[in-house]
Amino acid sequence: MGRKDRECILLTADRALDYREVLDLQLYIVDQKINNILDQDVLIVLEHKPVFTIGKNGNNNNLLINDNLLKQKKISIFHINRGGDITYHGPGQIVVYPIFNIKNPRIGIKDFVFLLEQAMIDTANEYGVLLSRNELNRGVWYNRKKIGSIGIAIKRGIVYHGIALNIKLDLTPFSWINPCGLKNIEVGSISQILRRDISMSKTKDILIEKFTDLFNLDIVKTRKLL
Repeated sequence: MGRKDRECILLTADRALDYREVLDLQLYIVDQKINNILDQDVLIVLEHKPVFTIGKNGNNNNLLINDNLLKQKKISIFHINRGGDITYHGPGQIVVYPIFNIKNPRIGIKDFVFLLEQAMIDTANEYGVLLSRNELNRGVWYNRKKIGSIGIAIKRGIVYHGIALNIKLDLTPFSWINPCGLKNIEVGSISQILRRDISMSKTKDILIEKFTDLFNLDIVKTRKLL
């Protein structure tokens, strides 16, 4: 292989993390990069504790349950500044936050989103699952079921937030929202398609490898988030 274009720090976690602490970490890294304190890009790969997140253009009406049920189910909710509407994160879903400077080397937003989708498509393909794109609804699909979502934000050339790929999570919470603001759609997972269990650790490694190849990353440091 040729020269890697991006020096990257990889951050991973062995347990599901609270959304707030990871959001704060993302914003801290973005500021470090904007202020030229951190040169390397950062790739965060983890699972979240149950949470609904609503993007900056999201509609609260796409949350179909009340506060009492949210408290009963112990699901947090955050309004954030990424694109897209409402989605769910929980254990059994791999979330990847690429905090990249897309000005150097320059990459367009459409190309960036295409590569995010491709990383999920290539990962699923390792299990023989063929996912596809939908030009009207970004993310990746298996027939009419949405398997992976994308929501990003950009601040002064630094992109953050990212993707969520459903591996073997409980899909019930998706029935309590209009996923991504879309009505009458189904959400699925790779494990559901295959009708068997899948290793989260192995799948995270595959997804990291796909990111490394597609974005030409040179992983110069790896750290665990406690």
